[in-house]
Amino acid sequence: MRHGLVVSFMSRRSFGMMVTVLTASAFFCTSALADEQLSDPTKPYTYSAPAYTAKATNEPITLNYIKQSNGQAVAYLNGQPVTQGDRFRGMNVRKITSKGVELRSSKKTLWVPLHKSTGITKK
Repeated sequence: MRHGLVVSFMSRRSFGMMVTVLTASAFFCTSALADEQLSDPTKPYTYSAPAYTAKATNEPITLNYIKQSNGQAVAYLNGQPVTQGDRFRGMNVRKITSKGVELRSSKKTLWVPLHKSTGITKK
């Protein structure tokens, strides 16, 4: 009888160690496979993924406000700060004045005015 208890104790201990080892090895194998780039077996051999293209946006350009400090003007177009010479949506920031921002591309010039209702004024 006593011999049977020792064997069952040892088998439980061995079983616990076996579960621990299997769990650890499964974890490491899974993490190694997660780093591997898997390919689609149904993808044609000559297929290449399309190049990334920026999403075209139909959101209108809004001049939120203009900040001038030390002779440098910073305009905030749709919440993004830009200075003269920067690019915004593929257009060059040509000029920043107290009344608005001029954007220019090879095809067109766009004037974005500062609306009095959204601008900051001195009192």
